[in-house]
Amino acid sequence: MLAATVMPEHVHLLFTLGRRISLSQVHAKYKAKARRGLSEAGLAWQDNFFDHRLREQVTLERFARYIFLNPYAKGLVSLHEACLLYTSTLPTKRIV
Repeated sequence: MLAATVMPEHVHLLFTLGRRISLSQVHAKYKAKARRGLSEAGLAWQDNFFDHRLREQVTLERFARYIFLNPYAKGLVSLHEACLLYTSTLPTKRIV
């Protein structure tokens, strides 16, 4: 997992895909685990999803920045607050 943000109605995940498992298999495993947690809270999984496989020449920082800024852009976090909904394993750089 390189970066992740939990939003009220969706999540953003940025991860490196290995060779042993496909993107659709990762999604199925994630959805199965999330579905259990959601059902315990009386919630349901949305039927559709959007995935995007990055080309090798695309920098991860651009997508990590989008993931980091999403709660701020949606007004969930003030610009003066630290976002507790975000995590990253990318080298730290000043994003904002």
